Amino acid sequence: MIAGTVEPAPAPVCGPPDREGSRGGQGVAAVVHRGAGEPGGVRGTQGGAPVRQFDVGRVRALYPALADGFAYLDGAAGTQVPQTVIDAIAGAYRGGIGNVGGAFPASERSDAIVAGGRRAVADLVGGVPEGVVLGPNMTTLTYRLANALAAG
Repeated sequence: MIAGTVEPAPAPVCGPPDREGSRGGQGVAAVVHRGAGEPGGVRGTQGGAPVRQFDVGRVRALYPALADGFAYLDGAAGTQVPQTVIDAIAGAYRGGIGNVGGAFPASERSDAIVAGGRRAVADLVGGVPEGVVLGPNMTTLTYRLANALAAG
C-alpha cells in the first residue's frame, strides 16, 4: 500500500462528453492509507470534495489468486480475476457454450455472453456496443489491426 498526497488525475481520454462537448475536465484521484481511519472513511478534502480512504485489503480479498500475498504485475503473463468472474466463467461452462454464430442453444448462450460483454464495455467508456471489438488478447488484436492497416 502507498500513502501519499492526492494529485488530480489526467483528463479522461474516453467517456461521454460533458455539456460543452469536451471529454476533459477535473480527474478523479484516490489516496491509499495504511491502517488509518475507518475503511472507506473520509480522509480530508481536495478542492472541497471529500477524499476517501481506499481499502486495499478489501479489494485484494476479492481476488483468490492474491491470497499468497504477492502483487502480480505481469499482466501479459496472466491475469488475476475476482471471485465473481471465476463464478461467472464456471457458470457459463456448466450451462454449456459453443462457437458464436451457430444455430444451436450452446451458440446462442455464447452469443448472449458476447453481446452482454460488448454492452458493458460500451457503457463503461460511453460508446456503442457495435464499436467494441473483443479478441483473444491485446497483442493478437494489435497484430491483426496492424496487418489490416498494412494491407490497405
